Amino acid sequence: MRQEIPVQPPEQVINDDELMSFSVRELNRRLRGLPKDQVVQLKQRRRTLKNRGYAANCREKRVTQKESLEVEQDRLKMEVEKLAVENARQREALDDLHRKYKSLLHVTAKSGPEKIKVLSGPLTIADLNKDNTIPGPSHRQQDGPVAGVMVKQEIVDQRLGD
Repeated sequence: MRQEIPVQPPEQVINDDELMSFSVRELNRRLRGLPKDQVVQLKQRRRTLKNRGYAANCREKRVTQKESLEVEQDRLKMEVEKLAVENARQREALDDLHRKYKSLLHVTAKSGPEKIKVLSGPLTIADLNKDNTIPGPSHRQQDGPVAGVMVKQEIVDQRLGD
């Protein structure tokens, strides 16, 4: 007569933690001798548990990535706002320079070209003559590459009210 091995429910043979932690080789070694249908059930249970773990990890990773992207989005929004404020400030400065340029054109049209000197760089106090006029290009120090038009200081003060 053939001896029957008592069939135990799969949960009693190996618990879920052991089922997931064993390597495939170790699991097969432990399942040796059990009925085929019980082995299939245990292996299916192992696959189900592993898939649950993978899904949980994926959800956690997705939530973490979403939070990270939200933080980055907030940082970028703040940077855009900061750049918009800086852009507005630069536009105001440009508009102010444009107004001053137009005033200088208006002043120079009335005072004549003999009062105008074209400079190859910024004007310093050392560049002025004793009567607050600007010497010719050969007499001035080279302070930088900026070019501009300067008018006798007292005329600019009168017209612009600075």
